[in-house]
Amino acid sequence: MKTVLITGATGDVGTHLARELAGKYKLRLSDRRPLKAKNFVKADISKMADCLRITKGVDAIIHLGGYSVEGPWEGILQANIIGCYNMFEAARRNGVKRIVFPTSNHATGFYRRDQTIDHRVYPRPDSRYGVSKVFGEALGRLYADKYGMEFLMVRIGNVHPFPLDKRRLSIWISPRDIAQLVSIGIDRADLKFEVVYGVSGNKRSWYDNSNAARLGYRPQDDSEPYAQEVLAKEKRQRDRRGAPGRDLLYGGRGAEPGRSEEAREKGQAQMKLKTPKGAVDTHMHFYDGASSAKPGAPNPGTFTVPMYRELQKRLGLERVVVVQPNAYRDDNTVTLKAMKELGKSAKGVAVVMPGTPKAELERLTKAGICAVRIMTLHNGTLGFDVMDQLMKEVHPFGWHANIQLDGRQLPDYEAQIKRLPGKFVIDHTGKFLEPVETSSEPFKCLLRLVDTGRCWVKLSAPYETSKTGAPQYEDVGRLAKALVKKAPERMLWASNWPHPSVPKEKRPSDEDLLDLMLDWAPNETDRRKMLVDNPVELYGFK
Repeated sequence: MKTVLITGATGDVGTHLARELAGKYKLRLSDRRPLKAKNFVKADISKMADCLRITKGVDAIIHLGGYSVEGPWEGILQANIIGCYNMFEAARRNGVKRIVFPTSNHATGFYRRDQTIDHRVYPRPDSRYGVSKVFGEALGRLYADKYGMEFLMVRIGNVHPFPLDKRRLSIWISPRDIAQLVSIGIDRADLKFEVVYGVSGNKRSWYDNSNAARLGYRPQDDSEPYAQEVLAKEKRQRDRRGAPGRDLLYGGRGAEPGRSEEAREKGQAQMKLKTPKGAVDTHMHFYDGASSAKPGAPNPGTFTVPMYRELQKRLGLERVVVVQPNAYRDDNTVTLKAMKELGKSAKGVAVVMPGTPKAELERLTKAGICAVRIMTLHNGTLGFDVMDQLMKEVHPFGWHANIQLDGRQLPDYEAQIKRLPGKFVIDHTGKFLEPVETSSEPFKCLLRLVDTGRCWVKLSAPYETSKTGAPQYEDVGRLAKALVKKAPERMLWASNWPHPSVPKEKRPSDEDLLDLMLDWAPNETDRRKMLVDNPVELYGFK
């Protein structure tokens, strides 16, 4: 059995491939972010020594590591240029001949969509990220010609269990189809240097993928069976965005003078739920549009206190918990500035590093910070590896842990989470990145954490994980209803405004998200607990 290294293994594509290829190859998984698996090796590909260490003794490499989105050049340079060179050179030094390099459709992104292109077209990258993928293809060509190494370059569209929108109907590839392509790259005997497109057999494809077919690729899936549902969903979203009052969030600036009362009236008129007095939004973010944000992290632009106040008026909200965005790592300046502007109606969740001086923790506490953000997903700053030590330092100041993870990993970290001192919060209904049932072990684990009496859960952002989609998000809704039934006294609601992980044109309606409480918590007393009483108790609002 061949030993195959997967870099970037904690990302979406890496997760899919690790699952699909398990048993076919002996897998070695690697990433900068920790992963609780026996075959995982932590490494930073921007460091040659790490690359030499993880490539030693493998038969082939699937190189996914790096930034997977557009971002500032410095970040792309380190991860996608230097990191790519380090991996290819380390493979050469360690005698690893075969590399599968999933590049991207963005390497040819500036061709017209009505023009069918094949593997022979000249690169036309549509971004700095696309440029970095062209570099990887060119570097692979050099190593193939000069050193006799063997490469399959896969210009991936979008890997997901199903296509999410109209664009992806053309570029989608299912997990089993990408696994088939990668297997060709690992196992085909006569492979030297080939470029193919990482798409399923989509009727609407923009690509002539005959070179993949020549190599033996026989896609099992086609996006067409999903097309009717995807297009109908997009039409519903467009219709909702066209309704009165929807322009305030998406305009990119504050409301016009004299619009506040109008916004409130329109928002309340659209909503079915009557928001109780004193309602709290327990999770949202502010952004100043600065280029200093962390490369690769969601950074949707400029979202200010005046813009958020318009949202509060529309939804009838009075108090808020401001959560430090991933974009600014442990620089809490934007968060603290916004909290100061909002006054006593705001509390905050910060990011601080282990060893932060007590004087700084005291300053943050006086400013309204009451929790530290543990974010174990891509672009997070603090993970489980530092959580225990960090909580020893911040708990004496009255802070709790605010945890976001892939909920499927809860059983792996249940014991560690239970050891936390005092209260703790789990984000986004557990944020199960693939659908789970209420009978599943990961969800049962979440219920066990709730049983401790110290665990609070934010019922929020269903659009980030739902596969059934708007407007009801039934798959996430089942979990939310079970949590409300279990312990309504420890459930919280949050807007997740301004929805940083979602493109501007696809952001959900905030009114619709709040109205979900009517379905998830049909009892008015329970809704008041979630919107007012519970957050007041947890965050200490006066």
